[in-house]
Amino acid sequence: MRLNKLKFRQNYLEYFPLKLLSLLLITDLIFILLYIFCWLPNSSFLSTFLSKIVLHQEMLWLTEEQSYAEIFQYIKELWIVLILASNYWQFRKAIFLVWGLLFNYILLDDSLRIHEIVGSQLSEALGFTSVFNLRAVDFGEFLVSVTVGIGFLIAIAFVHYHGNSQIRKYSKILIFLLFSLATTGIIFDLIHVIVYDNNYLNLSFALLEDGGEQIIMSFILSFVYINNCTTQ
Repeated sequence: MRLNKLKFRQNYLEYFPLKLLSLLLITDLIFILLYIFCWLPNSSFLSTFLSKIVLHQEMLWLTEEQSYAEIFQYIKELWIVLILASNYWQFRKAIFLVWGLLFNYILLDDSLRIHEIVGSQLSEALGFTSVFNLRAVDFGEFLVSVTVGIGFLIAIAFVHYHGNSQIRKYSKILIFLLFSLATTGIIFDLIHVIVYDNNYLNLSFALLEDGGEQIIMSFILSFVYINNCTTQ
């Protein structure tokens, strides 16, 4: 009986990360589908149905601040920070501290709109102008994101260089996921602004940007959970 319990526990722990990722991705896809339904013509059955059961339909939009999808993203980012902080407290490895600070910034930036606020101030101070449908503030936001990103990459590179093989492998995977996140959150964001007036391109790049961020963050959360003890 005790052997069966131990076997069940081992199987549960082995497959839990996969179940976690599956649940995260299913939730992401539900938010993405709801956003697509919101784009349907008002005469469509799904659009009419949503308007009747959802009081504030804008809360279903991926692109809206403080929407349901955004709040779900905050929760994922918070758990990433907590896992990395717990790992640093337990193992005292600099790798967890640096990545924890980075994702803590991402959480604060998403929830408090840091790069938007600072970017707006920078665009005014540096006299940026609009080009190719990009506003002056877009260039300011891009400058803030790139500057902060380079700063964290320098710290990550230092830890990576002085770490063992496990730490380097851990960092390489997170760096790949981070660049994927930056591509969706920065590059696709700029393209989204350029093509905003085209309805179909607007929808496509909104899905690539905000939907992509949702999915990549789910992979990051699953990764840090699965590998919370691999760099001992």
